[in-house]
Amino acid sequence: MVDIPCYSVAASAGQGQTVTDESQTDVMRVNKEWLRDLGLQNAKLAVIQSSGDSMLPTIPVGAPLLVDLGVNCYMQAGLYVFRRGDELSVKRLSQDVITGNITVASDNSLYPTVNLTPEQAEDLNIIGQVRLVMSKY
Repeated sequence: MVDIPCYSVAASAGQGQTVTDESQTDVMRVNKEWLRDLGLQNAKLAVIQSSGDSMLPTIPVGAPLLVDLGVNCYMQAGLYVFRRGDELSVKRLSQDVITGNITVASDNSLYPTVNLTPEQAEDLNIIGQVRLVMSKY
């Protein structure tokens, strides 16, 4: 078994959320083989919560997120937890290979997509890549 720390942090799937407390609140105990099957046996993992509805239907409001903290820069298109300024968010990131622009997208079509030039993306502090969206039930 492996213990994964759970933190009192919520990444906003909306406009971003200011984090005032990053303390560990619990651990999630999982089977090592389950992590191996996910390709995460040696990953630095944490569980945080989501808040907001901009990533619906992919991320339900309040769903726990299994985040790989070892991924702290853009690697490939996917879901990332990141800070811009004081706000923590979870969004879908992708990069244009020609221009280097980063697209910050919500899965909920009611929210706008933001395109960042490489210079604008310098203040995008990637915390980790979302590896699993878990049911909150």
